[in-house]
Amino acid sequence: MSEFNRIFSVLKLKFAPNIDWDYVEDCLTEYESEDEARQCAYKFWSLPMCRQNLQDQDRQLQMLRELSNCIRSIRCGDNDNQSSYDATYDNWAKIEDISPREYLAYIYALASLATLSQDTLNGAMEPLNENINIQLALNAVSTYFLTLTIPGAKSYGIFDEGVIEHCLKVFKLLELNANSGIRANNIWILFVSICDDLKLVFRYVHFKDHQKPRDDIIKCLLQIIYNHFRKGYNNSSGGVLIVGLSYAAVPLYSIFCQAYSYGGTTSQGHDAEKVEHMQKVTDRVMKIRFNADIGSSMRWNFKPQQYEIKVAPGETALAFYTAKNPTDKPVIGISTYNVIPFEAGAYFNKIQCFCFEEQMLNPHEEVDMPVFFYIDPEITQDPALEYCDTITLSYTFFEAKEGLQLNFPSYVKPHAAKQA
Repeated sequence: MSEFNRIFSVLKLKFAPNIDWDYVEDCLTEYESEDEARQCAYKFWSLPMCRQNLQDQDRQLQMLRELSNCIRSIRCGDNDNQSSYDATYDNWAKIEDISPREYLAYIYALASLATLSQDTLNGAMEPLNENINIQLALNAVSTYFLTLTIPGAKSYGIFDEGVIEHCLKVFKLLELNANSGIRANNIWILFVSICDDLKLVFRYVHFKDHQKPRDDIIKCLLQIIYNHFRKGYNNSSGGVLIVGLSYAAVPLYSIFCQAYSYGGTTSQGHDAEKVEHMQKVTDRVMKIRFNADIGSSMRWNFKPQQYEIKVAPGETALAFYTAKNPTDKPVIGISTYNVIPFEAGAYFNKIQCFCFEEQMLNPHEEVDMPVFFYIDPEITQDPALEYCDTITLSYTFFEAKEGLQLNFPSYVKPHAAKQA
Protein backbone atom coordinates (compact mmCIF):
# COMPACT_ATOMS: atom_id res chain seq x y z
CA MET A 1 0.00 0.00 0.00
CA SER A 2 1.32 3.47 -0.89
CA GLU A 3 1.90 6.13 1.75
CA PHE A 4 -0.95 8.17 0.29
CA ASN A 5 -3.41 5.29 0.57
CA ARG A 6 -2.24 4.37 4.07
CA ILE A 7 -2.58 7.93 5.37
CA PHE A 8 -5.91 8.59 3.68
CA SER A 9 -7.27 5.28 4.99
CA VAL A 10 -6.74 6.65 8.52
CA LEU A 11 -7.93 10.19 7.81
CA LYS A 12 -11.17 9.10 6.15
CA LEU A 13 -12.23 7.43 9.40
CA LYS A 14 -13.02 10.99 10.50
CA PHE A 15 -14.81 11.98 7.30
CA ALA A 16 -18.53 12.69 7.65
CA PRO A 17 -20.36 10.31 5.25
CA ASN A 18 -22.33 11.97 2.45
CA ILE A 19 -21.54 15.47 3.73
CA ASP A 20 -20.14 18.26 1.57
CA TRP A 21 -18.58 21.55 2.64
CA ASP A 22 -21.80 23.48 2.00
CA TYR A 23 -23.32 21.57 4.90
CA VAL A 24 -20.44 22.62 7.16
CA GLU A 25 -20.84 26.20 5.99
CA ASP A 26 -24.52 26.10 6.92
CA CYS A 27 -23.59 24.82 10.38
CA LEU A 28 -21.43 27.91 10.86
CA THR A 29 -24.03 30.41 9.69
CA GLU A 30 -24.87 33.02 12.33
CA TYR A 31 -28.56 33.21 13.19
CA GLU A 32 -30.45 35.76 15.27
CA SER A 33 -32.49 33.03 16.92
CA GLU A 34 -30.70 31.37 19.85
CA ASP A 35 -32.40 28.06 19.10
CA GLU A 36 -31.20 28.06 15.49
CA ALA A 37 -27.69 29.03 16.56
CA ARG A 38 -27.66 26.24 19.15
CA GLN A 39 -28.89 23.66 16.62
CA CYS A 40 -26.22 24.68 14.10
CA ALA A 41 -23.50 24.51 16.73
CA TYR A 42 -24.71 21.04 17.74
CA LYS A 43 -24.49 19.86 14.11
CA PHE A 44 -20.97 21.24 13.78
CA TRP A 45 -19.59 19.72 16.96
CA SER A 46 -21.25 16.41 16.09
CA LEU A 47 -19.14 16.08 12.95
CA PRO A 48 -16.55 13.28 13.43
CA MET A 49 -13.52 15.47 12.74
CA CYS A 50 -14.68 18.19 15.18
CA ARG A 51 -15.29 16.09 18.28
CA GLN A 52 -13.12 17.15 21.17
CA ASN A 53 -11.51 13.80 21.92
CA LEU A 54 -7.87 14.53 22.57
CA GLN A 55 -6.63 11.11 21.49
CA ASP A 56 -8.55 11.26 18.20
CA GLN A 57 -7.40 14.83 17.58
CA ASP A 58 -3.75 13.87 18.15
CA ARG A 59 -4.16 11.03 15.68
CA GLN A 60 -5.67 13.34 13.07
CA LEU A 61 -2.89 15.86 13.60
CA GLN A 62 -0.27 13.14 13.18
CA MET A 63 -1.84 11.96 9.90
CA LEU A 64 -2.13 15.49 8.52
CA ARG A 65 1.53 16.10 9.25
CA GLU A 66 2.52 12.78 7.68
CA LEU A 67 0.54 13.53 4.52
CA SER A 68 2.06 17.01 4.26
CA ASN A 69 5.58 15.67 4.79
CA CYS A 70 4.99 12.97 2.20
CA ILE A 71 3.92 15.51 -0.44
CA ARG A 72 6.72 17.93 0.44
CA SER A 73 9.28 15.15 0.12
CA ILE A 74 7.99 14.08 -3.29
CA ARG A 75 7.73 17.66 -4.61
CA CYS A 76 11.14 18.72 -3.33
CA GLY A 77 12.57 15.42 -4.51
CA ASP A 78 11.39 16.28 -8.03
CA ASN A 79 14.34 18.65 -8.27
CA ASP A 80 16.99 15.98 -7.64
CA ASN A 81 14.99 12.81 -8.40
CA GLN A 82 15.29 11.76 -4.78
CA SER A 83 12.49 11.19 -2.30
CA SER A 84 12.02 8.94 0.70
CA TYR A 85 8.45 8.20 -0.45
CA ASP A 86 7.12 6.13 -3.33
CA ALA A 87 5.60 8.51 -5.90
CA THR A 88 3.87 5.70 -7.82
CA TYR A 89 0.50 6.68 -6.37
CA ASP A 90 1.08 10.42 -6.67
CA ASN A 91 -2.20 10.95 -8.50
CA TRP A 92 -5.72 11.43 -7.23
CA ALA A 93 -6.96 8.72 -9.58
CA LYS A 94 -4.74 6.18 -7.78
CA ILE A 95 -5.78 7.09 -4.23
CA GLU A 96 -8.28 4.45 -3.17
CA ASP A 97 -11.84 5.06 -1.96
CA ILE A 98 -11.64 8.80 -1.34
CA SER A 99 -14.74 10.91 -1.87
CA PRO A 100 -13.72 14.41 -2.97
CA ARG A 101 -16.81 15.98 -1.42
CA GLU A 102 -16.17 14.29 1.93
CA TYR A 103 -12.49 15.25 1.85
CA LEU A 104 -13.37 18.90 1.14
CA ALA A 105 -15.93 18.88 3.95
CA TYR A 106 -13.25 17.45 6.25
CA ILE A 107 -10.78 20.21 5.38
CA TYR A 108 -13.46 22.92 5.57
CA ALA A 109 -14.54 21.80 9.04
CA LEU A 110 -11.03 21.56 10.46
CA ALA A 111 -9.99 24.93 8.98
CA SER A 112 -13.05 26.44 10.68
CA LEU A 113 -11.73 25.52 14.13
CA ALA A 114 -9.42 28.55 14.05
CA THR A 115 -12.07 31.18 13.31
CA LEU A 116 -15.29 30.05 14.99
CA SER A 117 -17.96 32.52 16.02
CA GLN A 118 -18.81 32.94 19.67
CA ASP A 119 -22.19 31.24 19.14
CA THR A 120 -20.48 28.15 17.77
CA LEU A 121 -17.94 28.16 20.60
CA ASN A 122 -20.70 28.51 23.17
CA GLY A 123 -22.56 25.58 21.63
CA ALA A 124 -19.71 23.10 22.14
CA MET A 125 -20.87 19.95 23.90
CA GLU A 126 -17.47 19.24 25.45
CA PRO A 127 -14.60 21.33 26.86
CA LEU A 128 -12.63 22.72 23.93
CA ASN A 129 -9.02 21.77 23.31
CA GLU A 130 -8.15 25.22 22.00
CA ASN A 131 -4.46 24.73 21.26
CA ILE A 132 -4.87 21.50 19.34
CA ASN A 133 -7.90 22.95 17.51
CA ILE A 134 -5.67 25.72 16.14
CA GLN A 135 -2.97 23.21 15.23
CA LEU A 136 -5.54 21.06 13.44
CA ALA A 137 -6.87 24.07 11.55
CA LEU A 138 -3.48 25.29 10.35
CA ASN A 139 -2.21 21.81 9.50
CA ALA A 140 -5.43 21.10 7.60
CA VAL A 141 -4.89 24.27 5.55
CA SER A 142 -1.28 23.31 4.79
CA THR A 143 -2.36 19.79 3.87
CA TYR A 144 -5.12 21.00 1.59
CA PHE A 145 -2.86 23.40 -0.30
CA LEU A 146 -0.30 20.63 -0.73
CA THR A 147 -2.90 18.13 -1.96
CA LEU A 148 -3.74 20.62 -4.71
CA THR A 149 -0.31 19.73 -6.14
CA ILE A 150 -1.26 16.05 -6.52
CA PRO A 151 -1.96 15.46 -10.23
CA GLY A 152 -5.65 15.28 -11.02
CA ALA A 153 -6.72 17.73 -8.29
CA LYS A 154 -8.87 19.73 -10.71
CA SER A 155 -10.41 16.89 -12.68
CA TYR A 156 -11.07 14.93 -9.49
CA GLY A 157 -12.81 17.91 -7.85
CA ILE A 158 -10.26 18.62 -5.12
CA PHE A 159 -9.48 22.12 -6.42
CA ASP A 160 -12.39 24.18 -5.09
CA GLU A 161 -12.37 27.98 -5.04
CA GLY A 162 -14.81 28.11 -2.13
CA VAL A 163 -12.62 25.89 0.04
CA ILE A 164 -9.51 27.89 -0.87
CA GLU A 165 -11.27 31.11 0.11
CA HIS A 166 -12.32 29.55 3.41
CA CYS A 167 -8.82 28.26 4.17
CA LEU A 168 -7.40 31.75 3.74
CA LYS A 169 -9.52 32.94 6.67
CA VAL A 170 -7.01 31.37 9.05
CA PHE A 171 -4.66 34.27 8.25
CA LYS A 172 -6.79 36.31 10.66
CA LEU A 173 -4.94 34.48 13.43
CA LEU A 174 -1.81 36.50 12.72
CA GLU A 175 -3.53 39.75 13.66
CA LEU A 176 -5.01 38.13 16.77
CA ASN A 177 -1.59 36.84 17.82
CA ALA A 178 0.65 39.73 16.85
CA ASN A 179 2.36 39.96 20.23
CA SER A 180 5.07 37.80 21.73
CA GLY A 181 4.38 34.65 23.70
CA ILE A 182 4.75 30.90 23.34
CA ARG A 183 1.30 30.44 21.83
CA ALA A 184 1.72 33.32 19.37
CA ASN A 185 5.17 32.15 18.31
CA ASN A 186 3.90 28.63 17.70
CA ILE A 187 1.14 29.98 15.49
CA TRP A 188 3.60 32.07 13.48
CA ILE A 189 5.86 29.06 13.00
CA LEU A 190 2.92 27.12 11.56
CA PHE A 191 2.27 29.99 9.16
CA VAL A 192 5.88 29.82 8.04
CA SER A 193 5.10 26.27 6.89
CA ILE A 194 1.90 27.36 5.16
CA CYS A 195 3.66 30.11 3.23
CA ASP A 196 6.49 27.76 2.31
CA ASP A 197 3.90 25.27 1.05
CA LEU A 198 2.36 27.97 -1.12
CA LYS A 199 5.67 28.09 -2.98
CA LEU A 200 5.00 24.51 -4.08
CA VAL A 201 1.39 25.34 -4.92
CA PHE A 202 2.41 28.14 -7.28
CA ARG A 203 5.01 25.90 -8.84
CA TYR A 204 2.73 22.92 -9.50
CA VAL A 205 -0.80 24.33 -9.79
CA HIS A 206 -1.84 26.31 -12.86
CA PHE A 207 -4.10 29.24 -11.97
CA LYS A 208 -4.67 30.46 -15.51
CA ASP A 209 -8.40 29.71 -15.33
CA HIS A 210 -8.68 30.45 -11.61
CA GLN A 211 -7.45 34.01 -11.18
CA LYS A 212 -9.59 34.89 -8.16
CA PRO A 213 -8.11 32.32 -5.74
CA ARG A 214 -4.64 33.16 -7.01
CA ASP A 215 -5.25 36.87 -6.37
CA ASP A 216 -6.74 36.13 -2.94
CA ILE A 217 -3.66 34.15 -1.91
CA ILE A 218 -1.29 36.88 -3.05
CA LYS A 219 -3.32 39.58 -1.29
CA CYS A 220 -3.12 37.58 1.95
CA LEU A 221 0.66 37.41 1.65
CA LEU A 222 0.97 41.09 0.81
CA GLN A 223 -1.28 42.01 3.72
CA ILE A 224 1.05 40.23 6.13
CA ILE A 225 3.97 42.26 4.82
CA TYR A 226 1.97 45.48 5.08
CA ASN A 227 0.94 44.84 8.64
CA HIS A 228 4.41 43.81 9.70
CA PHE A 229 6.08 46.98 8.48
CA ARG A 230 3.24 49.26 9.49
CA LYS A 231 2.88 47.95 13.02
CA GLY A 232 5.72 45.48 13.62
CA TYR A 233 4.82 42.03 14.88
CA ASN A 234 6.29 41.73 18.32
CA ASN A 235 7.29 38.08 18.31
CA SER A 236 10.44 36.18 17.43
CA SER A 237 8.91 34.31 14.48
CA GLY A 238 7.52 37.34 12.65
CA GLY A 239 10.78 38.13 10.90
CA VAL A 240 11.17 34.50 9.84
CA LEU A 241 7.78 34.60 8.15
CA ILE A 242 8.46 37.93 6.45
CA VAL A 243 11.73 36.64 5.02
CA GLY A 244 9.96 33.44 4.02
CA LEU A 245 7.33 35.39 2.15
CA SER A 246 9.96 36.66 -0.24
CA TYR A 247 10.16 33.10 -1.54
CA ALA A 248 6.50 32.10 -1.13
CA ALA A 249 5.52 32.60 -4.75
CA VAL A 250 8.61 32.02 -6.80
CA PRO A 251 6.79 31.42 -10.12
CA LEU A 252 5.13 34.78 -9.63
CA TYR A 253 8.58 36.22 -8.98
CA SER A 254 9.17 38.16 -5.81
CA ILE A 255 5.98 38.54 -3.81
CA PHE A 256 8.02 40.63 -1.42
CA CYS A 257 6.95 44.25 -1.76
CA GLN A 258 9.47 46.45 -3.53
CA ALA A 259 8.25 49.19 -1.22
CA TYR A 260 9.88 47.64 1.87
CA SER A 261 13.32 46.67 3.05
CA TYR A 262 14.34 43.82 5.35
CA GLY A 263 15.36 46.24 8.07
CA GLY A 264 11.81 46.94 9.19
CA THR A 265 11.68 50.46 7.80
CA THR A 266 9.89 51.85 4.83
CA SER A 267 12.07 52.11 1.71
CA GLN A 268 12.69 55.54 0.26
CA GLY A 269 9.99 56.71 -2.10
CA HIS A 270 7.08 54.69 -0.73
CA ASP A 271 4.87 55.69 2.18
CA ALA A 272 3.37 52.68 3.98
CA GLU A 273 1.77 55.03 6.47
CA LYS A 274 -0.20 56.58 3.61
CA VAL A 275 -1.44 53.15 2.49
CA GLU A 276 -2.75 52.51 5.98
CA HIS A 277 -4.57 55.81 6.42
CA MET A 278 -5.40 57.01 2.92
CA GLN A 279 -9.06 57.48 2.11
CA LYS A 280 -10.67 56.10 -1.02
CA VAL A 281 -12.04 58.86 -3.25
CA THR A 282 -15.37 57.30 -4.15
CA ASP A 283 -16.61 60.04 -6.46
CA ARG A 284 -13.75 59.74 -8.95
CA VAL A 285 -13.13 56.39 -10.60
CA MET A 286 -10.24 56.12 -13.03
CA LYS A 287 -9.59 53.65 -15.84
CA ILE A 288 -6.17 52.01 -15.66
CA ARG A 289 -5.08 50.55 -18.97
CA PHE A 290 -2.22 48.07 -19.36
CA ASN A 291 0.22 47.84 -22.24
CA ALA A 292 3.11 45.47 -22.94
CA ASP A 293 6.06 45.86 -25.32
CA ILE A 294 9.38 44.10 -25.89
CA GLY A 295 12.73 45.35 -27.11
CA SER A 296 13.81 44.55 -30.65
CA SER A 297 16.09 41.68 -29.59
CA MET A 298 13.78 40.28 -26.90
CA ARG A 299 12.35 36.85 -27.78
CA TRP A 300 9.66 36.59 -25.12
CA ASN A 301 5.92 36.74 -25.60
CA PHE A 302 4.69 39.39 -23.17
CA LYS A 303 1.15 40.67 -22.60
CA PRO A 304 -1.22 41.97 -19.91
CA GLN A 305 -3.85 39.55 -18.64
CA GLN A 306 -6.36 42.38 -18.41
CA TYR A 307 -6.40 45.41 -20.66
CA GLU A 308 -8.33 47.74 -18.37
CA ILE A 309 -9.60 47.92 -14.80
CA LYS A 310 -11.36 50.67 -12.85
CA VAL A 311 -9.76 51.98 -9.67
CA ALA A 312 -10.62 54.83 -7.33
CA PRO A 313 -7.77 56.97 -5.96
CA GLY A 314 -6.80 55.64 -2.54
CA GLU A 315 -7.77 52.07 -3.45
CA THR A 316 -5.22 49.26 -3.84
CA ALA A 317 -5.49 47.07 -6.92
CA LEU A 318 -3.85 43.96 -8.33
CA ALA A 319 -3.14 43.27 -12.01
CA PHE A 320 -1.16 40.63 -13.88
CA TYR A 321 1.06 40.32 -16.91
CA THR A 322 2.08 37.05 -18.59
CA ALA A 323 5.51 36.32 -20.04
CA LYS A 324 6.53 33.25 -22.01
CA ASN A 325 9.86 32.16 -23.41
CA PRO A 326 8.98 30.31 -26.65
CA THR A 327 12.61 29.52 -27.47
CA ASP A 328 14.69 26.45 -26.70
CA LYS A 329 17.19 28.39 -24.60
CA PRO A 330 16.94 30.23 -21.25
CA VAL A 331 16.43 33.97 -21.72
CA ILE A 332 17.05 36.63 -19.06
CA GLY A 333 14.87 39.73 -19.26
CA ILE A 334 14.64 43.04 -17.43
CA SER A 335 11.85 45.57 -17.69
CA THR A 336 11.15 49.23 -17.26
CA TYR A 337 7.84 51.06 -17.28
CA ASN A 338 6.13 54.28 -18.24
CA VAL A 339 2.96 55.97 -17.07
CA ILE A 340 0.82 58.04 -19.42
CA PRO A 341 -0.01 60.87 -18.99
CA PHE A 342 3.47 61.63 -17.73
CA GLU A 343 2.15 63.93 -14.96
CA ALA A 344 0.19 61.03 -13.46
CA GLY A 345 3.40 59.06 -12.86
CA ALA A 346 4.01 60.94 -9.62
CA TYR A 347 0.73 59.57 -8.25
CA PHE A 348 0.99 56.01 -9.58
CA ASN A 349 2.49 53.99 -6.71
CA LYS A 350 3.53 50.43 -7.40
CA ILE A 351 3.79 48.62 -4.07
CA GLN A 352 5.12 45.48 -5.72
CA CYS A 353 6.03 44.69 -9.29
CA PHE A 354 8.62 43.00 -11.47
CA CYS A 355 10.40 45.98 -13.03
CA PHE A 356 14.13 46.76 -12.79
CA GLU A 357 14.99 43.18 -11.75
CA GLU A 358 16.46 40.50 -13.98
CA GLN A 359 14.13 37.54 -14.54
CA MET A 360 15.15 34.29 -16.20
CA LEU A 361 12.66 32.12 -18.06
CA ASN A 362 13.63 28.59 -18.96
CA PRO A 363 12.82 27.20 -22.42
CA HIS A 364 9.04 27.32 -23.04
CA GLU A 365 8.38 28.50 -19.48
CA GLU A 366 5.36 30.75 -18.91
CA VAL A 367 4.79 32.79 -15.76
CA ASP A 368 2.34 35.27 -14.29
CA MET A 369 3.74 38.57 -13.00
CA PRO A 370 1.77 40.56 -10.40
CA VAL A 371 1.60 44.34 -10.13
CA PHE A 372 0.16 45.64 -6.85
CA PHE A 373 -0.49 49.38 -6.92
CA TYR A 374 -2.60 52.32 -5.86
CA ILE A 375 -3.31 55.84 -7.16
CA ASP A 376 -2.41 58.47 -4.60
CA PRO A 377 -5.59 60.33 -3.54
CA GLU A 378 -3.62 63.60 -3.92
CA ILE A 379 -4.09 63.26 -7.67
CA THR A 380 -7.54 64.76 -7.15
CA GLN A 381 -5.90 67.98 -5.92
CA ASP A 382 -3.67 68.42 -8.97
CA PRO A 383 -5.25 71.00 -11.34
CA ALA A 384 -3.16 69.66 -14.23
CA LEU A 385 -4.95 66.31 -13.92
CA GLU A 386 -8.42 67.59 -13.12
CA TYR A 387 -9.92 66.04 -16.24
CA CYS A 388 -7.73 62.95 -16.34
CA ASP A 389 -9.83 59.81 -16.09
CA THR A 390 -7.53 57.31 -17.85
CA ILE A 391 -3.98 56.25 -16.97
CA THR A 392 -1.93 53.79 -18.99
CA LEU A 393 0.74 51.62 -17.37
CA SER A 394 3.16 50.35 -19.99
CA TYR A 395 5.94 47.82 -19.39
CA THR A 396 8.74 47.03 -21.82
CA PHE A 397 10.91 43.93 -21.43
CA PHE A 398 14.45 43.88 -22.81
CA GLU A 399 16.87 41.00 -23.03
CA ALA A 400 19.39 41.51 -20.25
CA LYS A 401 22.82 41.90 -21.84
CA GLU A 402 26.08 43.36 -20.64
CA GLY A 403 26.11 47.11 -21.13
CA LEU A 404 22.32 47.48 -21.33
CA GLN A 405 21.22 50.91 -20.06
CA LEU A 406 17.58 51.36 -19.08
CA ASN A 407 15.87 54.72 -19.29
CA PHE A 408 14.16 55.64 -16.03
CA PRO A 409 11.22 58.06 -15.96
CA SER A 410 11.83 60.95 -13.59
CA TYR A 411 8.99 59.81 -11.32
CA VAL A 412 10.59 56.38 -10.69
CA LYS A 413 11.36 56.03 -6.99
CA PRO A 414 15.04 56.57 -6.18
CA HIS A 415 15.52 53.20 -4.49
CA ALA A 416 14.10 51.36 -7.48
CA ALA A 417 16.46 53.01 -9.95
CA LYS A 418 19.41 52.36 -7.66
CA GLN A 419 18.58 48.66 -7.40
CA ALA A 420 18.56 48.35 -11.17
